[in-house]
Amino acid sequence: MKVVKQNRLSGIKFLIFVGIIIISILALRGTAISAVTAPVKWSWIDKAPVVYSSTLTSGIDPGLCSGSYQMKEISGYGDLKHTCMTNGDFMSFGIYDDGSVFKAAIGFGFDSKMYKFDMPMCRSLSDCLYLPETDTLVTKQALVNPYVKSMVIYKNVSQRLIRHVNVNIISGLSYEIDTTKPDYILQSSSGYAWPIGGFGASDNGRWLAVELRGKGLALLDIDTLEMQIISKISLGYGVGLDPSPELAVDNDGSHVVLAGLNVGLRIFEVVNSCGDLINDDLMWDNAKPKNPYCQEATFDFTDVIYRFKTALQPKINADGSEIRFYALSYDYRVNQRQVVVRAGGYEPKQLEYLAMGDSYSSGEGESEPSHYLAGTNDEYENCHTSDRSYPFEVARKIGMDMDYVKSVACSNARTVDIFGLDLEYSGQQDRLTKMSLTNKDKELVLVKDYAKFNFIPGRVQQFYFAKYYEPKAVTIGIGGNDANLMGKLSDCASTILTCDWAKDDTQRMQTAQEIKALYPVLVKTYTEISNKSPDSKIYAIGYPIVITDQACYSIAGRLLNETERRFMIEAIKYLNKVASSAAKAAGIKFIDIENIYGDNVICGHGTSYINAIDFGDSDELVNNANYYKFIHSESFHPTPAGHAMTAQAIINQVGDPRLYDYCKDGSLICPDLTVKAPEPPDYWSPERPTRLYINDTGRYIDCGKKICHVSVNKLIFEPDSIVSMTVHSEAVNIGNFVVDKNGFLDADLSLPEGLKYGYHTVYLSGQSYTGQPISIYRIFLYSPSTISVQSDDSRQIVNFNIQDNLNAHSPVVGKEATISLFANQNESKASTVTNNAEVKGLSKRTVTFSKIENTVQFDIISYSILVAFCLMIILAADSRLWH
Repeated sequence: MKVVKQNRLSGIKFLIFVGIIIISILALRGTAISAVTAPVKWSWIDKAPVVYSSTLTSGIDPGLCSGSYQMKEISGYGDLKHTCMTNGDFMSFGIYDDGSVFKAAIGFGFDSKMYKFDMPMCRSLSDCLYLPETDTLVTKQALVNPYVKSMVIYKNVSQRLIRHVNVNIISGLSYEIDTTKPDYILQSSSGYAWPIGGFGASDNGRWLAVELRGKGLALLDIDTLEMQIISKISLGYGVGLDPSPELAVDNDGSHVVLAGLNVGLRIFEVVNSCGDLINDDLMWDNAKPKNPYCQEATFDFTDVIYRFKTALQPKINADGSEIRFYALSYDYRVNQRQVVVRAGGYEPKQLEYLAMGDSYSSGEGESEPSHYLAGTNDEYENCHTSDRSYPFEVARKIGMDMDYVKSVACSNARTVDIFGLDLEYSGQQDRLTKMSLTNKDKELVLVKDYAKFNFIPGRVQQFYFAKYYEPKAVTIGIGGNDANLMGKLSDCASTILTCDWAKDDTQRMQTAQEIKALYPVLVKTYTEISNKSPDSKIYAIGYPIVITDQACYSIAGRLLNETERRFMIEAIKYLNKVASSAAKAAGIKFIDIENIYGDNVICGHGTSYINAIDFGDSDELVNNANYYKFIHSESFHPTPAGHAMTAQAIINQVGDPRLYDYCKDGSLICPDLTVKAPEPPDYWSPERPTRLYINDTGRYIDCGKKICHVSVNKLIFEPDSIVSMTVHSEAVNIGNFVVDKNGFLDADLSLPEGLKYGYHTVYLSGQSYTGQPISIYRIFLYSPSTISVQSDDSRQIVNFNIQDNLNAHSPVVGKEATISLFANQNESKASTVTNNAEVKGLSKRTVTFSKIENTVQFDIISYSILVAFCLMIILAADSRLWH
């Protein structure tokens, strides 16, 4: 009996205990709900909006691309197309100019090529909008009459795809979607399709803001396909120049922006208690809604632009707290402005970490292209920024909020790509010029601003991101391309003999001179970053040693002998010394990663954390006829495992880069004015070269498949002086000429007969403007074949017209220039390729080379088997059995 009583008491105590826990949970839950439903600190309605920035810009017209301009290869065309892109992880959509009409194209995964998308309704940049996050295509279609358009929506676009193969033409692959059963048509209960003016979607693809032509403003939930009329605002159609509405909406559908030509700028706050679901009655002009319409923000445009007229290209951030647009004035004499406006009381969260630099920071050695960030693995925009590069690995390891971690590091970046005058910058390696922008001034503004606000690297100088976002921590790895170390490495690997860079004392010292000359450049670069982002902790990242000079029997060991490998090791060591000294002089922290890989490098005994020779894409042989481009950009770069090692080395040295105090007194910079540039070690030769060398990456010398075009501005060479041009590895004179009286050079020089395929160095040598010996050099890849594609519908034959070096001409440089060139007497050759596989497949191709009466047939499959067999032999030679 006593036991029962005790058990009963224990049970009561247990119930009381459980009850207390439940009450506590409910109390906490109530507190949490209150916290969620409490008024936000910022508001467009309750507090006056704040103009954060207003910057002069070039003219922007309505109807320009609201996404990202890119140059895309579209199947069936021989040239790249200027395309307005919407990129998704699995499918991308674009509208391109076909010369007389706009057309649509789609791409898949991370393929660089796109395919024709036969959608007749997509005939302008504003008629079709693809939402990759929800796989939805929103279209405008003329359902009532040719003059007004209504909205038709197709969901699950990737499942609606219909693939077409035209076997009678090469690249005869195209797509369309099944449009027989749209998921949504904006129409009345009786089937009348209501006309619309425009639409705009949230970044997450969940919400669609729609201007109902003359009837109001609506918000559509893409998931439920329920539309809510949030305002009865009526734009002036048919009373002059019709409006061109442009819309934006945030990711939770709580804020909608209406702008556009003849529209102005309006901001609406959408809450649960405002607006009604659309119905026939609400579409009447005198309709009476059940709920009040959503509130519109009161906006003072005085601080935006003088005599504000309208806003174009509105963009809103994820939570609706910041809006950016281009402001136009009624006064035609007033320049347009790019404006950022923030809700009253809004305090943005600071960016945690920003990475800047070149390929060793971007993640160029990535083994899986799917890890390259969108827009960094395209034809001209190939920054190769990987989400597995060391900046992201550092952030993950120390638990940063990954939404506030960004990298704008870009492969091939130099110090000029880090800092400079933005107005004169046309993208890294002049990529924006190569994108052939149709309306250069206006579209150039768009692509740059899109990059700035979406962290697209390579379009603007990297310092801008530090200046605008003021991150807590910045890392920068730069300098290797200024000294052209990767180019020299490729040059050395392209010749059987030891390259001049490694064996010639003069050229070796030239490299040392280039590295030493980087010291003041790096000091200025580091200092300018700290000046532009004074509240950031800044870290200079060194370079790792990627190869050993010990006995090596791998492919890399055969392409790079011991002398060449030592040259690269010593170059990296000296570059790190210069960068370390520059960081100390600028007062920032240098992080040494020189020996972090130990023996796990190329020609080492451990598992290499560095990619060796990358032979390129599997279809490159057929698509580009570029048989000798074997040293791809991924070669000699850290693997994802290598980046993980780099990240750990950074953490081991500084811990959390946001918190590390490298100045010891709490200061963010602590310059040491006593530091000087370190002198080259004995390896580089004690003699100082008498000639000044300038590393050129295409600014003055552009060598293609048959010629080198030389275009040198004044103040470089001495007027009326003689300049010679030679190509190495084995020195061959290309031409001699006289600079004109103004110091200009402009010539096309034919490359010499018999030049071997691979990497070479071309020199432009003469007297500088002040009379000193000077050479401008450029390392380039020589691949002489060109392709022109012709189609024979009956036999499916593609003609590859392969021409070797053209016969030399005698171009004239001004009136006072003389040029002597080597003449090339090679005859032209023709070839055909018969495609016996499916259009998408590349399983079998037969190549025929014809010259006069000789015919040689070449089977790609046999070639592939032969190459595979040779590689097996080389790999076997690389095994430990050879040690």
